[in-house]
Amino acid sequence: MERIEFKAAFGDETKQVELSQPSGGGSSYFIMIDNFYKGSINLTMHGWRVYLNSDDFTAADAEILIDMVAQV
Repeated sequence: MERIEFKAAFGDETKQVELSQPSGGGSSYFIMIDNFYKGSINLTMHGWRVYLNSDDFTAADAEILIDMVAQV
């Protein structure tokens, strides 16, 4: 199982971010912030896509996350 962990600034707060593949791996990653599920990053026929459950991210943030998992 691949896992990427880092701290990120959200406004005035610093939060723990984890991108991890679910059991069985494949071409997807869960986005966890402070141990709360916030969405996923999935490899589709059209490339990597970010699916979010909140509006905590901008399009630029999503691109950074895609770049991180694409390098693994």
